Amino acid sequence: MFLKENQFIKKNLRIVFFLISLVHISFHTSAQNCTEICDSLEINIEIIGDDPCNLMISAESSLFDYSSNESDIEIEYLWSVDGDSLSNGIEIEIPNLIALSGDSLTLTFEITLTSLDSLGLEYATTCFCSEVFFMENLVENYDSLICDCQPGGQPEASFDVQNEGACGNTGIAFTNTSIGGQGPTYDWSFGSNYLYGQSFESSPTVEILIDGGGSSSIPVTLTIVDSNGCADQVTQMVEILETPNPGNSFSIDNICTGNPDGELSTVDFVPSPYPNGGIEEIIIDWAIGIESYPGPFAPFFTIVSPPYDEFGYYNIGIDLIGDSGCVTTIAESLFIGNNPQIGTANPGDTDGICSPASLNFPINTYSANDNSTTYEVDFGDGTPTLSFTHPPPDLVSHDYFTSSCGVNTPEGHLNAFRFKVDATNDCGTSTTTVAPIRIHLSPDPVITGEDTVCVNVPWTYQSPTTGTWVDDISSSCDEQVGFWEVFPLEGQTLPTP
Repeated sequence: MFLKENQFIKKNLRIVFFLISLVHISFHTSAQNCTEICDSLEINIEIIGDDPCNLMISAESSLFDYSSNESDIEIEYLWSVDGDSLSNGIEIEIPNLIALSGDSLTLTFEITLTSLDSLGLEYATTCFCSEVFFMENLVENYDSLICDCQPGGQPEASFDVQNEGACGNTGIAFTNTSIGGQGPTYDWSFGSNYLYGQSFESSPTVEILIDGGGSSSIPVTLTIVDSNGCADQVTQMVEILETPNPGNSFSIDNICTGNPDGELSTVDFVPSPYPNGGIEEIIIDWAIGIESYPGPFAPFFTIVSPPYDEFGYYNIGIDLIGDSGCVTTIAESLFIGNNPQIGTANPGDTDGICSPASLNFPINTYSANDNSTTYEVDFGDGTPTLSFTHPPPDLVSHDYFTSSCGVNTPEGHLNAFRFKVDATNDCGTSTTTVAPIRIHLSPDPVITGEDTVCVNVPWTYQSPTTGTWVDDISSSCDEQVGFWEVFPLEGQTLPTP
């Protein structure tokens, strides 16, 4: 295989050096001799040998057609990578590490011509002709640089399991014992095709949740890929204790009532896998007492709470104990109450005010609400709503800059905004409103006319209609001409309109 200019990206640089070594000063030697010599040389390199790691290159395929009947020609082959010299010769062996890390390979022909001058004295001319090759292209065309020869060698994947046979929800710890490779990355698959999760950490600790009350043996695969593209993979079967799953239909029903008196809640279970999810016992902390419910259980079942007599939020803790001894703990809550209270009041002066207008709205009658209540305030003019947790502020302020023209409230107010507060808990939403909020658009007058006029001569000035007047009679709005009020400058008298 010949690596000529059409095979490699050669640097567009032919470096020509010449060195004249004179035994006797002669006019026969000149720089032109070296130019002619280098022009007659075609430098080619060829990959040879089957060394698995080092790069073997020969310059034997280079062509040199310069001839001289008067000179003896000697050629030396000088090799270097990134300016660092290698051994000389028509063939060269480049060590693996240098071949992979170097940027450019330079081959220099040192050509010496020895002649006799007119006096019979010997003189020599030495020329240096060079060609530069990109090392990256050489390596890409060399098939023998296997991963064993890369810096760091071939990666070898291996790992240990620190707590095999433990409950999957307590975290299974894996220790990476891999060796080799340069800058390796890791990809863990827990179960076939990442069924139970994936990790890119070196030595992860992961929850492997397998539904049930027994044990399962699953494949865990570690794949290593290093920065050179060298890879290795190992798979082990790992024993994991299963954990109970209450099922997707699991829920606790809130109790919405105005007067709690012995109220009962229910918890619905459809455990997975069928028929009973491997659940041996269920222990529930109802916040007013702890109850134990031994199995066996049906494919779907309901557990009824003890009676509740007071409003409030109750934190419920549920432990599902599997046949394997593994425990699934669930934190839930139970709300006993009714829809929340909320109130506001009309601040007055809301029907027919000019923009920009600032209004202050009170928020009240919320003190008895549960701490879980949330509040949303809507000013009705398209600006973003405000959200609050309990308790909300006693007063919210808002500046109205736009006209309410064309906006109608759900209560039937024409050309009006509506202020609204929603209070929400797990038993519903309560709403309070203020309407109508009817906003005129203030005028923004522009006067046109002459800047300089003559005294005692009438002149006309104009101002287009501006501003918007809204009312509750129709959905249309009027643009007003407005009223003129003329103020004389100092020294002038007030004109008569």
